[in-house]
Amino acid sequence: MSEDDANRVIRTLKTCLTYEGNLAGFAGGPWQMAHCAPTYAAVLALSIIGGNSGTYSHETCKAAYEAIDRNAMYKWFLSLQHDYSVNLKSGKRIKRFGY
Repeated sequence: MSEDDANRVIRTLKTCLTYEGNLAGFAGGPWQMAHCAPTYAAVLALSIIGGNSGTYSHETCKAAYEAIDRNAMYKWFLSLQHDYSVNLKSGKRIKRFGY
């Protein structure tokens, strides 16, 4: 992937970062509710870009890592925890998976 494409991915994923107060997770698209699946995919994609310093410039790698609000995302994941399972998104407890 070219440097321009990597920067486009970063910009696009930043629009999918959803805040609920001081909690943050990635949604499937802009203005949608955060969900575990797109959060997992977004963090992996940004980590791949950020970890390729041999391919991308320092600024691009840094932007990829900075697109992940680690503190807010950690709090968001903790808010999904319920008993011995995790809700896939905040609010409804219809679908949960065990850990």
